[in-house]
Amino acid sequence: MRVKLQQTAATPTRVVAAPRLELRLVYWMFGLGLLAPVWMGSHFPTEDGFAHLSWVEVYRTLGDPRSPLHQFFERNLHWNTANASYFALQYGLATWLDPHLAQQLVVSLIILASVASAYVLSMTVAEEVTVGALASLVLIHSSWLYGGYLSFLVGVPLLVVSLAVLLRIVGPGDKPPSAAQYVILSLLGVGGYYSHLIVGGIFVVLLGGAALFYGRRLGARALPLVVAALPVCVLILSYLFGQSLGTGRIRWEPLWKTMATFFGLAFFRGFANGSVLFWLALALLAAVMAVLLWGTVRAFRRGELPRDRRFVLVLAAVLAVFYFLSPDGAGQGYNLKARYQFVMWALLLPTLPYGMSHRARAAVAWAISLLLVWQIADFSGRVRRFNRAYIKVLEQAEVIPAGATVSSVLPYSQAGFEHSFIRVLASFPEELCYHRRCVVLGAHHSGTPFYWVWAGRSAKLTPDYLLNLTRDPRGRPGLEVGKRPRGRPSGHRSGRHSRVVKPANRVARSSYRPLTQWRTGAAS
Repeated sequence: MRVKLQQTAATPTRVVAAPRLELRLVYWMFGLGLLAPVWMGSHFPTEDGFAHLSWVEVYRTLGDPRSPLHQFFERNLHWNTANASYFALQYGLATWLDPHLAQQLVVSLIILASVASAYVLSMTVAEEVTVGALASLVLIHSSWLYGGYLSFLVGVPLLVVSLAVLLRIVGPGDKPPSAAQYVILSLLGVGGYYSHLIVGGIFVVLLGGAALFYGRRLGARALPLVVAALPVCVLILSYLFGQSLGTGRIRWEPLWKTMATFFGLAFFRGFANGSVLFWLALALLAAVMAVLLWGTVRAFRRGELPRDRRFVLVLAAVLAVFYFLSPDGAGQGYNLKARYQFVMWALLLPTLPYGMSHRARAAVAWAISLLLVWQIADFSGRVRRFNRAYIKVLEQAEVIPAGATVSSVLPYSQAGFEHSFIRVLASFPEELCYHRRCVVLGAHHSGTPFYWVWAGRSAKLTPDYLLNLTRDPRGRPGLEVGKRPRGRPSGHRSGRHSRVVKPANRVARSSYRPLTQWRTGAAS
């Protein structure tokens, strides 16, 4: 009888623990599998990533007094530069490694940090890997990653871990939080600020929201939380009062676009194109999100939702309100509001679901697994094909001599690869100039006041060479190169903060003699 009792007592433990262990293994299997697309070639395709890599190398070169780049650019990095995190990682790693390899390592660190941070938050809230944490892996290979918003993405895992630490501080328990927890929380906030200004702002909202939500329950914990938020507040104020956001006014999106981006889960596009498989995957993702949220809403209505999860729901609702009320751009800063939505899902998903049956969770886990398999396989193949085509285009550009001035007339709408949603060829001129040791004129990034390189006091406005990327019917790139005729002078403009005029506005494209031309077959 005693043996039977022991077996009966042990059986439930095995039945409950096995699915948890199994989901944890699946989680880390897919988490590591997300690294595959990054290493499918020597150039990981992103819109701004190539430009960031190039300008970091320009910044490094400007330290050499013999560099001719001094007449075009100057350094612009300050103690409170809000987007310096990626710069520091790229600059440091590229000191010992090839810059492209360094960028792949940075992207890999972002992916691993995102996987680990969702795991930490899930274990903090639920003491297990939740199905929602598995769903959060779908966020990683997002439009933000392939858009090259690498500084911003460095900050998202810091926010997720900040929420986990905050919940440990304000959570129930007789043991008061240690001073080390407050110090860690403050350091996470400072790191978040140096990734992006909005990340620093959300960190302050995180701590302020906890103070309002938990109220008197915080007691003696309230003052240390205020102190932990002070360094980030000082950094944000120093930036806003000391530096410009650039020329231009506040810009608002049309309401229809705001709604379409939010409910259409636009971040999911990643490096995909509008194929049938993509639309099926998007529909499946929407169904997964709906099921996870509905289970949580049911638990909330029945009063079964713990206080910490209710706080996360309120925080997510606040970020959703920010998304709908915020402008899309200010000065030369763009895509501001969609960052709130992305952070909202990153904070919310690892805490979901609650109030779902085991069978429903298993079905959702299988659906998420299908999404991740499609994402990893599709993006890996696409990155591999991109590298084959891209290397050939770089070889075609070898006709441009070192030290030449270059610009591009490539329309942004034509900068995709295989008709992808993301315009990964948009920063091709900067990337080409890195390889050919040329000077790119009229570039977007060096024309913004919050970037680490500024267009210099006497930047040439008329380039020696004009580039144009073409595409064959399958969306693969080719290259046209035009050379400035002899005798045509190069224009100059002085003034450190003068707005750079795009060369295409000064010199007609037809005035450039076609040096060579490739239109199709670049990826053969």
